[in-house]
Amino acid sequence: MLKINPNPTFSATVQISVPGSEKTIPVKIVFRHRTMKQITAWFKLQEKRDSAEALEELIDSWSGIEDDKGNEIDFSREALSTLLENYQPATNEIIRGYMYELAQSKVKN
Repeated sequence: MLKINPNPTFSATVQISVPGSEKTIPVKIVFRHRTMKQITAWFKLQEKRDSAEALEELIDSWSGIEDDKGNEIDFSREALSTLLENYQPATNEIIRGYMYELAQSKVKN
């Protein structure tokens, strides 16, 4: 049965590009669901904010991100800012991953 109101969060694996490597690193992100109107408004507001502030609204949690000692780092605005500063393509990769999961068709041909 399809619920008229979706779950408030959903998870997706986002591939993050790493400088100097041909391989990407998978990061599991739990996103907050947004309606069509909410995501349209989010895109309009994003132009006026830094990427970490904007993405913080969409991200609930993550796994697969470590510090220099190999300890998993919990999601926070500070950690997100550091990630986006160090991995410049990550902003667009996270947004693409979010939109793909939100809008893709799950039907197989």
